[in-house]
Parts: sequence; structure tokens; C-alpha cells
Amino acid sequence: MKRHIVIAVAALWSASFLASAQQTTTTTTTTTTPDASEAASPVPRLVQFSGFAKDLNGAPLSGVVGITFALYAQQNGGEPLWLETQNVQADARGHYSAQLGVTNSNGLPTDLFTSGEARWLGVQISGQDEQPRVLLLSVPYALKAGDAQTLGGLPPSAFVLAAPPNGDLSVPAVEQSTLGQTATASATAPPPTSSDVTTTGGTVGTIAAFSTSTNIQSSLLSQTGKTTINVAGQLNLPATGAATSSAGFDSRPQTFVASAYNSTSSAAVPQTFQWQAEPSGNDTASASGTFNLLFGQGTTKPAETGLNIASDGLITFAAGQTFPGTGDGTITGVTTASGSGLSGGGTSGTLNLGLTTACAANQVLQWSGSTWACSSVGAGTITGVTAGTDLSGGGTSGNVTLNLNTTALNSAYAQLSANNTFAGAQTINNSVTVTGSSASNELQVTNTSSSAAAGILGTVSSTNGYGMEGVSPNVGVFGSGTGTGGIGLDGHGTLQGAKGVATATSGLVEGVYGQTSSDSGYGVEGVSPYIGVYGASDGASGETPSGVGVWGDTGGPAEGGYVGVYGSAGANYAGAFVNNSVDSPTLTVENITANSGAYLFFAASGTGGECLIDVNADLTCSGSITGVANVDGGTRKVALYSTQSTESWYEDAGSGQLNHGAAIISLDSTFAQTVNTGVEYHVFLTPKGDCEGLYVANETAQGFEVHELRGGHSSIAFDYRIMAKRVGYENVRMKDVTASYQELQKHEQLLRRPRHVAATAPLAATSARQ
Repeated sequence: MKRHIVIAVAALWSASFLASAQQTTTTTTTTTTPDASEAASPVPRLVQFSGFAKDLNGAPLSGVVGITFALYAQQNGGEPLWLETQNVQADARGHYSAQLGVTNSNGLPTDLFTSGEARWLGVQISGQDEQPRVLLLSVPYALKAGDAQTLGGLPPSAFVLAAPPNGDLSVPAVEQSTLGQTATASATAPPPTSSDVTTTGGTVGTIAAFSTSTNIQSSLLSQTGKTTINVAGQLNLPATGAATSSAGFDSRPQTFVASAYNSTSSAAVPQTFQWQAEPSGNDTASASGTFNLLFGQGTTKPAETGLNIASDGLITFAAGQTFPGTGDGTITGVTTASGSGLSGGGTSGTLNLGLTTACAANQVLQWSGSTWACSSVGAGTITGVTAGTDLSGGGTSGNVTLNLNTTALNSAYAQLSANNTFAGAQTINNSVTVTGSSASNELQVTNTSSSAAAGILGTVSSTNGYGMEGVSPNVGVFGSGTGTGGIGLDGHGTLQGAKGVATATSGLVEGVYGQTSSDSGYGVEGVSPYIGVYGASDGASGETPSGVGVWGDTGGPAEGGYVGVYGSAGANYAGAFVNNSVDSPTLTVENITANSGAYLFFAASGTGGECLIDVNADLTCSGSITGVANVDGGTRKVALYSTQSTESWYEDAGSGQLNHGAAIISLDSTFAQTVNTGVEYHVFLTPKGDCEGLYVANETAQGFEVHELRGGHSSIAFDYRIMAKRVGYENVRMKDVTASYQELQKHEQLLRRPRHVAATAPLAATSARQ
């Protein structure tokens, strides 16, 4: 006979465990049977348990450790029959001891061990998975308590007398006295509500069924182990009632239950699915049924999901479900519309489209404005030629002749022996020499166009050539050169070497414009012992920028080291910016490209290191970032160095006060907008008095809680510091900026290469031509 080992509820509960070799050890607590004087005091329903707490790497945990204990009916899976969470004290080796049930004044529930079934203990350290469950075993004291509930090892129900067939429960007086009763032989009692049954035998593992009112035989159901029920025949789920004209009845549902842990309620929540047959078209000539899927969560009764199968096998899907051909972008057919000029198409297989073949011979498809239609091709006959402006001749039949109208040409076009006025744009493909002796300009060109056009534009491609050269006591000339070593503008005089004046108030207006495509040429060069090039702008409000004193631009390739404005000095300032404005910055540096790559930046560098600011406004420096503070009454200044971090953290600090061992700290609303508290943040606590220690709990995007360890109830003050990830930089860690600094070094080498500086060459060359 199989003997069930139980733990007596009335006795002192004590147990030992078959523990995991990695995490726990066993502790067995035994007690002596209480004597009569102790019988009046209830024995606490607690179980002593000892183990070792380790982190995920196997290192011992010390101090206060949060552990959840749970009891199960099986070794794997299933819902816990009981659980509680305790804060235990672990020593330096991680060893701890706990009393299960201590968090409840009544200890462990009384019904946990009354069934006589095995119980398995699960141990889960906070932040880790549950350890392998260990079997809870009885000790001799508990075995004796369990045996006290039996008579000779049999339950009391085994000694209940079967009722006579006629239900007469008269018992001889001698038997009643034996049972300690006071009754007569004629005493009677109501018949029992049940009677003993008999069996002629059955199959092991098969669930019993009544073959008659008093006989048990094997049923169609059998059990494999403790997890599987087998059905040897057909399993029926009948309707819950017989349909009437007013209502039909569903079948009994087939239920499937999953368990999911809900972090909000901190509990396992049942997830229930049901399949059941339901009536449709009740009290109609087409009465039928459907097969439906229902779902319910927790204690909610399962409800229709919208998914069902009709009696003909057609499936109705829940709202939002899509399949090919119903909105997922799949082409289900190609057809040709009237007037499209196309033929062919279809709804399956490989489809072919072609031009319509409905047109007659020598017709073409012609667009009528709304459709494509067949149209005849025109014949194209010439019916006449008429002489236009400056021509004579022509006709409407036969061979016709056209001639120049010399009379019109002489009156409308230039004549070499007369003064001419040119109305159109003229091009001369050879040298032109203008010689005159009048007091007026030898050559004057006036351009009245509102566009960015030049009055006189001279270009030359020869080596050392000049686009245009002019010598004058006032203004030389404006020109541009594209040849190697060419000069865009060369002018000198006793008053001004070159002067450009622009009076237009809109459009692209430039006083002096110099351009060169030569590798060693200069768009504009100025040489002076005081100011080489001076630019002034009196622009008022308008487009940005509304006025520019000096504008430098370059269109050279990215790898050429070209510079819009370049300043250099041997012992003085390469560039100086002075501003007397109260509302404008002295220096603005901007990169207007849409590219956010690593090579687009503002750079400051020297022999000791570099600093970069990229287009995302991220500053990186190879040296330290420091602040400066005055000391010694302002007579000295000292550097203060910034703390560096591997990630982008924002910090905040504050103080709080415990109230009976707890406090709630809310994050500053402005600070919370600058960080992503939904990812992670860290809180560091400093108590300002004697206490059991502090810890942080329930971190949310709005704040956190501070509690005293070991359930302390002090009301001390404390300081805290918060570190949180900056919004938009949650995943940035030690960003690699090697490419940015390599690109900076490449451009620095280009800028340091030898320059073809010839500050006095243009003046000397001009002087030689005077």
C-alpha cells in the first residue's frame, strides 16, 4: 500500500529540503512533542529554511537581499499555491536563514499540507530567475502527527458501516455502548444519503465510471502520470439546453488557460481562450450553427473575438485582419478600359497588354483630349511660300524663288561707312581695336539690365594674359581671367587702383567682384601698408544677410583645401573681429548643409590639440574642458576641470526627509523633460543621521521612493543625486570620432602647404607696362 507522508497542521511545522547544489543548503529543525502543559499554546505554522544568495555571476551577496518563496504542487510549471517576499540578512559568504510564513500572523495556510500530496519550494532572488525547485520533506514529528489522523493506517471513513438495504440503522445496545453511545436497541436514524459500491475489478490508471447504481467499472478515460488524460472514445461537449422557438443554446465550451505575469498588479493573470459551438438563425428555415473563438483575461468572462467558422466552412475574421487581395497591395487583376488604346489583360496567370488593333490601315492613335482614338494621317501638301521680312519672291505654284531684300537690309543693318546703333547682342570673334581722338570716351558700354550682368566683361585664356586692362588716374577697369597665372582685375592710379560702385537696391549687387579658376591665382588681391582690402556695407533691413562688408566664397572641390576667406600672419593677428553691436554676435560660424556627417564642423586646433564642433552642435576636444575661478581676492585665477563620462548623463541633486521610514521624491518637472527616465536612471542616497540604511524603490518617470532598510521607521533627513540619460542620446556611448580628427588633420595639411604668395608681383607687372 502506498504511504502518503503528510505534515500535521496541529504540530510544529518543520521541514528540510533537497536543495540545489548551487544556491541553497538544507536545514532541518526538529522539536519534541509538547507535554500537556504546553498543549494549550498553539504551535506556530512556520518552516525554517537556509540557503546561499549569489548574484548572476555566482559571487556571494551580502547584506539585505529580497527573496520570494513560493510553494507548488509540482516540480515544474503550475501556479504557486502560496508565496511571500522577505528581506533576509545574508552574511559575507551569502548565507541566510528565513522562516517561511513569518510575514503572516497566522503563518502558513492550514490547507497547504492536508491533501498528503508533495510540495515543492521555489526560491527567487530579486532580479533573477527562480532557482530549481526543491522537494519539501516531512520530519518524524510531522509523520507522527499525520498518523494520528488514521486508525491503524486507515482513514476513519473505512470503518463506517454500510447501510442495510431497507435503510434501518438500528444498532444493538451492546455495540452502541462500545462506541460510547447511550441508546436503546430500538433507536433508529434517517437513512444515509449514499451507500457502498462494489466492483468486479478495473484497469490500473483508468478513471472509474458507475455501470449500475452500485457497481464501478473502467471508463473511457485514463490518466498517464499526473499531467495527461486520455479519451478512448468520442469526447462530446453537448449543448447547455434544448433550443426553443425563442432561443437557442451554446455548446459547453472547450477551455484553454495560459498564465501571464502582470507587472502592474504583480500577480499571475489567467489568459482564457474558449472554443464553442453557437446557434445561428434560430427559429428559421435555415437554422444552423457556427464555431466561435472567445477570450477573457483574469476574472473577466470570455467574450467573442469575432473569429468564427460557419457550417459551410467559411471563416469570418476579427476586425482588422487582412489577407491577400483585401487591402495588402496585391494585384488581383489587370483590365483595359474603353478609350485607353490598350487591349489584353485578365485576372489570373501571366497577362499581356498591347496597343489596340481596332484602327484601320494607315491610321494612328491620337489623343482627343479625353480618350485615345483612331485617326487618319494628314497628307502634308505645301500650298504656297510667302516671302517674309527682308526677303522677296515666293509664290503659290510651281518652283518658287526667295531673294534678300537689299533695300530693307541697307536701312535696318549696320553699314561700315555710317554710324550704327546695335540693338541686339553682338559677337566679334577676332581682335577689335578702338581708336579715337575725341574728348569723350573712346569706348563706352552701358548695360541697363536688372540682372547680375557686367557693363564690360573681358576674358582671356592665355598664360599671363589679362581679361581687360585699363590705366586711368581714377578707375582702372573690371575684368576676370581664367588662364593659368591670369589676373581677374588689374588696375592702378594715383587715386584708386580699381573701384567698383553699385547703386542698385535689390538683387545680387556687388561693388567689386573678382574671380579666378587658376590654382595659384587670386580673385581679388590688395596690397597696402595699412589695409590691404577694405569692405564696407551700409545695408539696412532686408534679406539675410542684408549687408556684407567682405564676402569670400569658394567653389573648389572638397579635397582641394580651397578657402573662401583666408588670413595669415607671421607675428600678428591672422584675423580680428571687433563688434560694437548690442544685439549681434561678434563672430558667427554656420554650416548650412543638410548633411550631418562627421566631416562637417567648426574646428580650432594647434600643436597641443584640437576641438571640433559638428553640425549637431556636439563639442569634442582632445584636451581638457576647464572653467576658471578667481581666488586670493581676484589676484589669481585657477582652472577647474570638467568630469568626463562614457555616456551622456544629466544630473540633479536634492534633499528629502523620511516619514516613519519612507519618503516619496518627485523629479523636477523641467529636469525630467531633458532626460529619458523611461530608459534608466540612477539614484545615490546619503543619510544625514543614524539609521538602518536607505534604499530606492518604485522608480518611475515621475519620481521614486526612499525606504529605510530592515523595515526601519526613522524620520531622518537625506541627500540624493540623480544621473539620467539625456533625451536623444540614450544609445550614445564613447562615440568614435577618429574619422572627424583624421579629416581635420587632412585639411590642416592642405592649409599649411606652400602658398604662391606674390604680394608685390601684380603691382610690379603693371608698373612695367606704364
